[in-house]
Amino acid sequence: MKKNILYILSILILSVSFTACSKDDDDSGDDSQLGTINLFIDGNKMNTKSTFSVSSISYDKPTITFPKSEFSIMIIFGDNEDQSAFFNFKEIDFEKMKVGDDLLKLCKNYGYQVTYQGNEYWLNSDISWFNEFADGKGKFIVKELNAEKTVINIEFQDIKLPILKGSLLKPDRSKMIDIKGNMKYNIDFH
Repeated sequence: MKKNILYILSILILSVSFTACSKDDDDSGDDSQLGTINLFIDGNKMNTKSTFSVSSISYDKPTITFPKSEFSIMIIFGDNEDQSAFFNFKEIDFEKMKVGDDLLKLCKNYGYQVTYQGNEYWLNSDISWFNEFADGKGKFIVKELNAEKTVINIEFQDIKLPILKGSLLKPDRSKMIDIKGNMKYNIDFH
């Protein structure tokens, strides 16, 4: 009887220690289920770790209610959650996407919105002043895409966004930001 009790106690102690080790591994900062983010604004690396799980890459399939597909990249950065980068690509054919593609060449129109240091920066292909800033649209290159098309690595480069000022949201070339980086993430399907 004593041997059985000691055996059961030793199993419980071992299971608790393995659980503790497993928990420690989870807190090591490796969010491999989500992925990695490297975002640079004007050459400065943004801290994305504090709100890492809020960031996402998502694909909204066409539905009866919303017949146009959308592919979106959302990055929350900084120490507070009011700094973000949002890149949206409309009417993209996700099924045809492959490594080497530029998302801009796969979509009908797109929009970028970045909130940085209390300012809004925008570029949207639907806005009347877009052509004046079209050279800043950059590239969004698919660097990796797993066979199941559930994990993607996108490199963004050569993006220049103008600041928006005033109630009419007119762009101002005097203050523009450069954005580059990459994001490898699980794709959320909606």
